[in-house]
Amino acid sequence: MNLMKIAWRRLCLPVLIVTRIGLSGQNTPVSLPDSLDGQTLAGIFCVSCHVVPEPDLLTKESWQYLLTYMGFFLGVADYSYMEGSSERTMDNIHAREEFVRTAAMFPAQPLLSGDQWKRIREYYMEAAPLKPVPQKAKPAILEDETLFKVKQTQYRQKSAVTSMVRIDEEHG
Repeated sequence: MNLMKIAWRRLCLPVLIVTRIGLSGQNTPVSLPDSLDGQTLAGIFCVSCHVVPEPDLLTKESWQYLLTYMGFFLGVADYSYMEGSSERTMDNIHAREEFVRTAAMFPAQPLLSGDQWKRIREYYMEAAPLKPVPQKAKPAILEDETLFKVKQTQYRQKSAVTSMVRIDEEHG
């Protein structure tokens, strides 16, 4: 693949797609070439909400769950990948769908085709490790309850919705 094609896929195409989705005010699927692979599609759709995660960030099992959850933000409610999950896991993922719908973040129509979603899922499921990648040692947590205050929300979920938090140690 030549340098121009790489630049187009990695930089220009995601910006155009996000701009089109964001500025159109509509939740309609975007027409994309059929040749785009799952990694490229993830770079287009995931970046509209967050930095595109690498597949080795989570295990295959975790991606099964998380991709189902992330699908809700793209207008996809496909539970077929969750077959065989525990009742607790299914209750949890249904609560997350309810949260996304209650917050009016579930698009009326899917933002991507079923085939595009399948390619994104396959990219993560094929590249993700079975076991977590070893982590670096971390400093002990400073417990100081004076730094935070509890703020009640309008959402009443049985389980927490936050799956990951990153602390910017340099800026607090």
